Amino acid sequence: MTTLQVQIVMPYFSGVPEDVATNVWHFVWPVGSPAAGDYANLNADLSFFYNSVYNNPIGAMLASYVDGANVRMKAYDLADPKPRAPKYNALLASLNANRSTGSAIPPEASICLSFQGARTSGASQARRRGRIFIPALAFLGAGTTSSFPDVPAGTRTDIAGAATALKTATSGHGFLWSVYSRVDSAAIPVTDGWVDNAIDTQRRRGNKATARTTWS
Repeated sequence: MTTLQVQIVMPYFSGVPEDVATNVWHFVWPVGSPAAGDYANLNADLSFFYNSVYNNPIGAMLASYVDGANVRMKAYDLADPKPRAPKYNALLASLNANRSTGSAIPPEASICLSFQGARTSGASQARRRGRIFIPALAFLGAGTTSSFPDVPAGTRTDIAGAATALKTATSGHGFLWSVYSRVDSAAIPVTDGWVDNAIDTQRRRGNKATARTTWS
């Protein structure tokens, strides 16, 4: 069995190494280790997920500042000693087709896709839950006099559908999408999940200031 940590790395236009948004997934290959073709299948499945997420009912949602042609997938075997060398490192399918022409949403804003494994008596469910903070958003629901800015219902439905499709596709290619508990050193297969309407914030994704206006 091989437990993989899979990183999806989205660089920004600046080319600065710190200017990236990273999602971390975990997948289990039940017997032995994946071959090159298996990793290529996983790449295609994750490419489909992200293209589905960013091509949603409210239009192109990928922020304009993302370098959509250079998004990468990196896979690491968690059994390897640190620092780990990637078992797979390749471009994800281009996301530029769904990129917006402009975005007023700051890089820190994200949508949280939550997921979990089956409940088991005597096991902490908190250790069986995971989440992906979907980055680089171009559009979100605007606040009104009686509501906060939010993740629109159509977007939530689109992301939930993409997650279901990802679980089905990866399973068909031999991978088990999993929650990895560092405390238990165990991977738990994902059974279901949800997308809330609240907007999340990932402060480490913020860009550095490049200009300053002073006053006295």
